[in-house]
Amino acid sequence: MPFKPDQIVVHHDGVSRPGPSFAIVDDFHESQGFPISSLGFYVGYHYWIERDGVIRQARAENELGAHTKGQNYTALGIGLAGCFDEEDPAAEQVAALGLLLSNLCARHDIAAERIFPHRKYANKSCYGSRLSDTWAQQVFADFRKKDAAAAKEAAADLSTIPAAPMPPSWLARIALALIALWKAVLNLRG
Repeated sequence: MPFKPDQIVVHHDGVSRPGPSFAIVDDFHESQGFPISSLGFYVGYHYWIERDGVIRQARAENELGAHTKGQNYTALGIGLAGCFDEEDPAAEQVAALGLLLSNLCARHDIAAERIFPHRKYANKSCYGSRLSDTWAQQVFADFRKKDAAAAKEAAADLSTIPAAPMPPSWLARIALALIALWKAVLNLRG
């Protein structure tokens, strides 16, 4: 069955630890018998976001994930380092999640309403009891608003750039004379 995602499921790993977690999660998922991805990792999520906002890809977007029982044929999975039953995601993580969700939704034509916490499909608190069921959807919406505002600001900045100065009239006359001369030369040769 071909993999065509129509939703995104967001997770946390449920562990607060300093430093990077990707290798730890990879080892744990291997010990649990998760299938290896085409990229060589056992991490069940398609993407992993560290606390410092670094995004790691663990599975190709066109391959099945191993993150949400019963939904892996239709869902891209994103895992976040941390335990959001006890703490809030780091600002860098939230920014990275917004960027990633924006890109994935655009590439796969997934609506914001199709971004869910893992707990929608499992009797768990995942992605953390401190976060609402619509938290990831709101992160996506906030990122899109900031992105649109930044694009509008950039367009406004472009309107203040002065046009290139016109050449002096004598230079324009010389250019026209050279063009006329070149056309005359071409007509004589032809």
